[in-house]
Amino acid sequence: MAEKLLILGDAPCLSSDLDHVLPFSGSIMAINRAGLRYREPIDFWCTYHPEKFWQEWRRNRASLGGNENFLEITDRDVRNIPISGSSVLLGIIWGLARFESIIVAGAPLNDDGYHMYRKGWENEASIIAGRVTSLSGWTKTFLEGLNHGA
Repeated sequence: MAEKLLILGDAPCLSSDLDHVLPFSGSIMAINRAGLRYREPIDFWCTYHPEKFWQEWRRNRASLGGNENFLEITDRDVRNIPISGSSVLLGIIWGLARFESIIVAGAPLNDDGYHMYRKGWENEASIIAGRVTSLSGWTKTFLEGLNHGA
């Protein structure tokens, strides 16, 4: 099992979160549009929206000078998650089968449009406790609470 995975969400705090972990020694996964914002090499790109990935994101990353030799992860590659916790949680569940620990940047789930995904994270609490940390927002608070109890 590989050591560490850094998962990049696309929230406005991504850049400030990255200030706390870069340079990073481990593998990197972009989620959705984070693959366009983060131009350094990525190892994986995860999404619940493969149609957007193939229609625009992959092509746009290439035109921005980003690497193209990454593995695409979609919901067909991950066990059925009964309650969605967003594409970030999809990446976490995939990553936990391959990495010892995961750090999440740029995925606070604070904005109103993302509150609905919190239930998915709560539903997966026993799976992610002790192995996943986040750098900001609700996910940081939630995971710190789980990790203190782990």
